[in-house]
Amino acid sequence: MRERNIIINIRVTDKEKKALERSAKRAGLSLSAFLRKSGLNQKITAAPSDTLHKAYDDVEWLLKRLSDFSKSEIEANLINIRERILDAYYEKEDSNGDNKDMGD
Repeated sequence: MRERNIIINIRVTDKEKKALERSAKRAGLSLSAFLRKSGLNQKITAAPSDTLHKAYDDVEWLLKRLSDFSKSEIEANLINIRERILDAYYEKEDSNGDNKDMGD
């Protein structure tokens, strides 16, 4: 990792700081990382939800144990995981049905 030893000071209002911190948190980034990405025109997207992380973990778990289950058990597990992925997808939408992409 590069050594970051140059400090840049900026002045913002309390309201601006809180908005920047919320945006950084939604992206799963520190405030510094969020500001660097933003200032360097790098794409910033919302971090995956805990629901999506859990669904991914369950897919990995199922893949490692495929031989332990019957076809119907695998299908039932996949249906459950699919439903949780859909839940995670809809958690990321705002009231207008638009995805909350932080970079666009």
